[in-house]
Amino acid sequence: MKKLLIVMLLNIPVQLFSQEPAQVRRLGYDTVSIHHEHAYNREELKIYNRISNRLYKAGTLLNGKKEGIWRTYNENGTLNRVEEFHSDVSNGILLTFETNGSLQREQYSQNGALEGILHEYSGGILKLEEVYENGKLNGWRRVFTQEGKLQEEGIWKNGQRDSINRWYYPNGKMLITYTYRYGTIAGPSKSYSESGKIKAEGNYFNNLEDGSWREYYESGLLSAEGNYTSGKKSGDWKIYSEDGNLMKTQLYKNGLLIKERVESKCDVLKMSQ
Repeated sequence: MKKLLIVMLLNIPVQLFSQEPAQVRRLGYDTVSIHHEHAYNREELKIYNRISNRLYKAGTLLNGKKEGIWRTYNENGTLNRVEEFHSDVSNGILLTFETNGSLQREQYSQNGALEGILHEYSGGILKLEEVYENGKLNGWRRVFTQEGKLQEEGIWKNGQRDSINRWYYPNGKMLITYTYRYGTIAGPSKSYSESGKIKAEGNYFNNLEDGSWREYYESGLLSAEGNYTSGKKSGDWKIYSEDGNLMKTQLYKNGLLIKERVESKCDVLKMSQ
């Protein structure tokens, strides 16, 4: 439905009243005004490039204010921008285009504020999807790579990240997940290796690691576990070997290693090698 609307907008003629008697006036060097007999309060305005004399911008004024579809053109004559106005305020669709004519941006406004779904493209490939409500990000947001692969996705509320947000490796595997609240990281988080295996998991508070954390080997076995306080290691941290045995226990205070106890079994193993 939206694609049909875009096609219709691009094909609406600039002169909406071309079949009616018109009075053409030149306003200065670069502007032409067209008044139609049965629409005295409405005029078409065409603005030309002062150097090349090519059409630069065209649209309609109603009682001296922008109304309906306005178009802006590149120097080569291709469309640069299509924007819908009501009473001089952006209201409706806005399309921008790359110099080769490809769609670059599609968004909608209501009374000057972004509303609904926004899309951004590069070279015909979708780069960004966002949902707006009353001018603020409010809903899902997705960012894509130059190849069109999902790079980031998450929920936003009142212009801030909220709930779970995810990032991905170029191969499509999950990189990391954060839980947000009012724009700050607060809650569970998990990071993954490029193969898809979990690397670490724990909690955040106020953008810092806080509470219980676990780290893992690529095999999936536990490599370390302990606690963070305001982003710093604290208390006992247990370090495990790749075969699952406890190797040592480290004591931290404010992120500093205070002491370390090596498990006797590991000492025996070292002596036997």
